[in-house]
Amino acid sequence: MRRLVHVKTVKFVLYGVTEARNRSHYCKLIGAIMKEDHFQIYDALGAPNIEATWWGWHLSTQADMITFAAQNSRPVLPEEEYMLLMKPKVDAMMAEAERAAGL
Repeated sequence: MRRLVHVKTVKFVLYGVTEARNRSHYCKLIGAIMKEDHFQIYDALGAPNIEATWWGWHLSTQADMITFAAQNSRPVLPEEEYMLLMKPKVDAMMAEAERAAGL
């Protein structure tokens, strides 16, 4: 999704989700996206490799839908500032993963 352009919204519908633990796929997807973004910005060969689009994301538990909304790419921040920016998002994903796992 880092190179996707001319798209405003991407939605994944979780058909047949009857239990919260099935939302763990959402948590894994978001975790992988965050990990790849961090790698491309700070650790990859030739870093920073800036994305064409920054994707905001939201899980609607009532609609069983994951929505990614296109936003302008973000400036490269010092790694510590980036980590502070991402911390609330990571914490929210961890909380959702715990709910999904029934912890």
